[in-house]
Amino acid sequence: MQESPELFAKPKSVVFQRREARLQKAKGKMVIEDEEKTLKLIRKHFPDQAEVLINTVESPAKKALEQLAVDDLKKLGVQVTGTVDVVFAKDTAAEVDKLVEPS
Repeated sequence: MQESPELFAKPKSVVFQRREARLQKAKGKMVIEDEEKTLKLIRKHFPDQAEVLINTVESPAKKALEQLAVDDLKKLGVQVTGTVDVVFAKDTAAEVDKLVEPS
């Protein structure tokens, strides 16, 4: 392309030996370096479209909810599951060997 730019003038394609070579625009990638700045500029320049151009996501803060008592969680409609006793097995041979073997 750089050696023969005239081949890609208009139209931006060339056919040789039943093969077509052409230039087309790449999709590109959007890069937002400073999200806060971009949000402010959206609100400034496109206030009527801010709802569409800005994502707002609300979700319960699970880490904070874990600090509440079960009764309080029930008031909020949160169910606590999987709190039953389960069987736990552990190989203690290595621990016993440490105690039995002389240092």
